[in-house]
Amino acid sequence: FSYVAPISIFYLLLDVNLTTIKKAGTPMIVLFLIGSLATFAGILFSWWLLSPESALGDGGKIIAGMLARTYTGEVSISMR
Repeated sequence: FSYVAPISIFYLLLDVNLTTIKKAGTPMIVLFLIGSLATFAGILFSWWLLSPESALGDGGKIIAGMLARTYTGEVSISMR
């Protein structure tokens, strides 16, 4: 899988029309940023509303971070 997936993605990208991606790029980025900010605001609001630290302790912060990461694209960051 470590060889097949990258090669498959490369072959799929050969058929991409770059001018249409360039036209759609700015609106997509703006919508992604709006969605990310709305997710962050929703997590802060639900934290304020539910006060999960009383039931979960420090685990509440971990769960909130996990949800934010999952809903905004799950970028892998090494925690070393």
